[in-house]
Amino acid sequence: ASRSPRSGLTGPGGSGRAGSAAERALDRIHQQIDEKHEGAARGLVPIYEATENHEGVKNAYLIILEHQAPGSEERRQVQSNLMRLHEGPLGNVEEAFAWASEIVREPPASAVDAAEFERLAGKIDAWFSVVDMYRALIDLDETSPELKTELRMRLGRVLTDEIENMEEA
Repeated sequence: ASRSPRSGLTGPGGSGRAGSAAERALDRIHQQIDEKHEGAARGLVPIYEATENHEGVKNAYLIILEHQAPGSEERRQVQSNLMRLHEGPLGNVEEAFAWASEIVREPPASAVDAAEFERLAGKIDAWFSVVDMYRALIDLDETSPELKTELRMRLGRVLTDEIENMEEA
């Protein structure tokens, strides 16, 4: 499921600091651009990063994501950026886990993606979600045989080590 910004780009000052003249100028500029324009969003990312406007960065990434093809490397990179942003500066591990879930769900997922998904699951004790996701991916025809094997091993580990359900492992 794709996400969209609540109401377009968040204005400068998202870091909670008093707005500087530069941030007020950015606010005026961003009000004049098409909020769904990928190029404008890409241009705002480094500006928002420099001013530590994490909400602005998040919303710009969401716009960029809307323009990326499913399964593309660019899309995976933007999703990863959103995951890290939520886990770090935005301090929302649950939302970071949701982004990790999307990365794992969308082919071509990898063992590295699964490891990151599990790492975040451990932070919020979301092991049953991991089990459900792995079972669903194993059942999909689109999942590569190599990834299915990796997911079966990971599923067994999660069931035995994290959920302590030896019967299903």
